[in-house]
Amino acid sequence: MKKIAFLFIVLFIFSNTVFAQLNNKLNFNRIPAGISNNWVSYIFQDSKGFLWFGTAKGLNKFDGYKFTVYENDSADSTSISQGMIMHIYEDKTGNFWISIEGGGLNYFDRKTEKFKKYTQGNTRQHISSLLVRMVLEDAVGVLWIAHTLGLDSFNPQTNTFEHYSSNQPETNYQGGDAQAVFHADEKYVWLTAKNGIV
Repeated sequence: MKKIAFLFIVLFIFSNTVFAQLNNKLNFNRIPAGISNNWVSYIFQDSKGFLWFGTAKGLNKFDGYKFTVYENDSADSTSISQGMIMHIYEDKTGNFWISIEGGGLNYFDRKTEKFKKYTQGNTRQHISSLLVRMVLEDAVGVLWIAHTLGLDSFNPQTNTFEHYSSNQPETNYQGGDAQAVFHADEKYVWLTAKNGIV
């Protein structure tokens, strides 16, 4: 009898919870004015609780009250690249790696609030493509960068890239345009690309 009474109480509480959840209304509130562009392509919350909005015209930090805007300034080499922000990744040091379609890869130093741009080229100091989709850090601190020509890795300690792209035939990469990268464990990095999962 005690088991039946307990079961009845649990079912009563559960049904009331479900009923309450079904009756909740979803409210939409516009955020305050001040964002650099209404075309928001990426939203990210950092380890400190700030919201970051990637747009077609720069990076925006929202502290709950107002926006701080980081836009491209052609006269300032430490400003963000121009282009659509596709992805924002916070590394283990708390700094950001920003994937920009048409603008390559940008590193954002939180302390100085300055950007370092990595541009396209065939050397180990350059990224393979300016059309960067996503960045991910593995367990040893190497960054994996998905872009339209494939995949690059970047070692922040040596400040060098390794290219695994369709324009690098010696790597035997056949995936094509890469969309996303996922680090499963210390041995494997998964890549979704135009020609399938690599």
